[in-house]
Amino acid sequence: MMSLVPAGHAVEGLLSAVILNVVVGLITSLIGGGSVWAWGRARGTRRQRERARFFGLSPGDTGRIVAPQAFGMPRTISKHDVFSIVELAKLMRDLKADLDVVSSGEGTYGIGDLTEFCVGGPTANVRMQSHLARFLPGVSIRSFAPDSPESAAIVTVGQEFLRERDSREYVLVAKVRPLDGGHPLFLICGQTAITNRAATSYLRDNYRRISSAHGTGQNWCVVLRVVAPSVYGHQMTELAADVSTSAFSAVAAAGGPV
Repeated sequence: MMSLVPAGHAVEGLLSAVILNVVVGLITSLIGGGSVWAWGRARGTRRQRERARFFGLSPGDTGRIVAPQAFGMPRTISKHDVFSIVELAKLMRDLKADLDVVSSGEGTYGIGDLTEFCVGGPTANVRMQSHLARFLPGVSIRSFAPDSPESAAIVTVGQEFLRERDSREYVLVAKVRPLDGGHPLFLICGQTAITNRAATSYLRDNYRRISSAHGTGQNWCVVLRVVAPSVYGHQMTELAADVSTSAFSAVAAAGGPV
């Protein structure tokens, strides 16, 4: 029988969409049953409405999370990615939105019909690979190769973000608004699962700062630096660069293919 508590670095058998939704629902219910959500205690306040506009989620809407797979382990998900999904599920619950969790490569879905959070690099999430090619032509992600210093490097025009294992690791975070004005697409494309988790926390804590810099309805793309994750986990995160101008440019970034 599968435990709901991750043991080790990955959780096997969680990538059925049905099981993912059940597990995430149980966890968020347990968290919410005895406490008040930390993401906004006064529902209906101006800050809550700002958050709803930023994430494109109103009461009764549905948000979709596209979950990644652990590298080299099909139908398995990293425990840090489970935490990322739960964090996003808490956000949706706080905004009174419904949740739909699907795994990478499971089903086909359009863009803009609902708010989507796509999590994981292109090696772990095939939908992320398509999103990067379609919406962020000025970004490339080098192939994941554990023994290479350029493994999963994030490359934009004139900038390269190399992973320094356990010292400095990076995650690209972007918001894409469809041309027809539909719901936004959020991309959380980390070099590791712990950087994905760091990005979800950063969105939670800094959505007002991002909104102030870019507005509610604009596309934006930033690279975050996760400092000493082996020491601080996902909690020491800082802005490395705002690459909004180059990321959406038609000029492809130098470097290897996505």
